[in-house]
Amino acid sequence: MIEKSVRAVLRASPAVSAIVGTRIWPLILPQSPALPAITYQRISLVSPVTLDSAIGPERIRLQVDCWALTWDAVRDLAHAVKATLHGFSGIVAGQQPLNGVFLDSEADLFEPSVGQAGQGIYRVTADYFVHVPMEAAA
Repeated sequence: MIEKSVRAVLRASPAVSAIVGTRIWPLILPQSPALPAITYQRISLVSPVTLDSAIGPERIRLQVDCWALTWDAVRDLAHAVKATLHGFSGIVAGQQPLNGVFLDSEADLFEPSVGQAGQGIYRVTADYFVHVPMEAAA
């Protein structure tokens, strides 16, 4: 799965792992998570086709959210994630190869009344285009 490949790239990054350790989860944060942390989810997949067959490569839009208790901390994490992913191509230990990962858009958000004491948490949401060979059917 492409998501596992992207997570492996993030975990292998000294800059990212120095901030979040292994706190990188699919879709949602666990209840009462330690922050900062990262979540990710597939938003869409475009698979070029002809009338004869799929021709690949596929392009996946992957949303990567950075979470932290302060704006400075979330921006530092978002910067580390962007420095790691934007322009990445290659493979990380046993994962599916990534032909190229490119930032499409990014936005700063605040989630009020969330967090352990209801103090709210900061979030940077970013969409990346991930270009990959055709995924094998599961």
